[in-house]
Amino acid sequence: MLNMVRRYVIPATLFAGMLLVTFTCAPNYRWQESFLSDPYGADFLQEWVGGRMVLMGHASDVYDFESFRAWQHDRALIGFDWDEQRYYPPVYPPLHYAVFAILAWIPYRWCAMLWVAFLWGLVFLNASWIAAIARHETRGADPRASHWQNTSYFGWFAILLFPVVPLSVMLGQKSLIWLAILCGMVRLLQTERPTKAGIVFALLSLKPTLFFLLPLVMARRGSWRFVGGCVAGMTCMWGLSLLLLPWSMWQGYLATLSQAAQYGTQGGYRPDWSCSVWSIAKAWPADWRIWVAGLVCTPLAGYVVLGLFRRGGASLDPRTLFLTLAATMLLSPHAYHYDLCILLLPVGWMVGLRPRFAIATYTALAFGLASSSMFYAVVPIPLLVILLWCCAAAWIAGPDSWRARVDKEPAPSLDIAMS
Repeated sequence: MLNMVRRYVIPATLFAGMLLVTFTCAPNYRWQESFLSDPYGADFLQEWVGGRMVLMGHASDVYDFESFRAWQHDRALIGFDWDEQRYYPPVYPPLHYAVFAILAWIPYRWCAMLWVAFLWGLVFLNASWIAAIARHETRGADPRASHWQNTSYFGWFAILLFPVVPLSVMLGQKSLIWLAILCGMVRLLQTERPTKAGIVFALLSLKPTLFFLLPLVMARRGSWRFVGGCVAGMTCMWGLSLLLLPWSMWQGYLATLSQAAQYGTQGGYRPDWSCSVWSIAKAWPADWRIWVAGLVCTPLAGYVVLGLFRRGGASLDPRTLFLTLAATMLLSPHAYHYDLCILLLPVGWMVGLRPRFAIATYTALAFGLASSSMFYAVVPIPLLVILLWCCAAAWIAGPDSWRARVDKEPAPSLDIAMS
């Protein structure tokens, strides 16, 4: 009975409570037809509008900034007025907006509410998957880890309290979807289905700034079935979208992609939220940026990347996954702090094996996320970049002997509440 309460009643109660809090307290989820300074549903507006344009036969205009802006401010379409000086630019691939066309037939207000419910559901689903991943890995681990696993139902609260998780939901962001894709990938790898894991990971190509590094790491480790599945998944996804979507839409996206490095010059860019190492250079005067990028940013990024190529088996482990995801964000031309949701997977995966190490990483990142804006107001260098690099450096230098212990020691009897 107690296990049922922990596994079902507590999550269901928290889910209902978070939905209630969102729709009653979050300022960007208070519906009114008069003027709004921020759009209802925040960033979800550009997903819905892009999907609506595809649905209504205007796919060729998605990457025309003036057309995209006009659709976002069409009161008859979205149901309210908001600041005409602001809009969300189209930065995702054409396939991304084609997928959202499935939802765009629903009126915007109700679709945004459905989207929020979906995101909160993903919070609890991801928590369950991370716990299952950790439980699978701890078979044969140090018996002292059983204390942490026996209290793993507190993982619900750890994920809910990670600062960017509720923020990601409030902003209508898709970070929790990327986390779910990674969780599914790891579960398939743990059950020795690397081809299917690669196919699932191919879905992350909808977010190219988080996708580019892991396939290279898996190729370096000789996991060719994973790489093959990834190539097959991408071929099907992108090949089908090339056939179904107009070429003029792809031309617009390629023009937008060529300006990816200039993302920081856009009006809505938040340097205090940045997780990219190149944002350190942007904090310096223009005359100094090239020197800071060459003498500081490049060595830092290179150090983290080199940590990925230390010897290791073909299977993926939490240390390699953490370093890969951290290096991906550090090297991306654009990475915001809500993308750090994905680091909950390797950190949670490590809890049963190196609990203090994992908790220290969680605490450092949570501190950086909570204080980045205050720090940036005093010293205009993104604190998140520094902490993310420090955590990555710690994981590079961290112990590699844990998997040997897993192989040698008998499996303890663990009563894990959350699966």
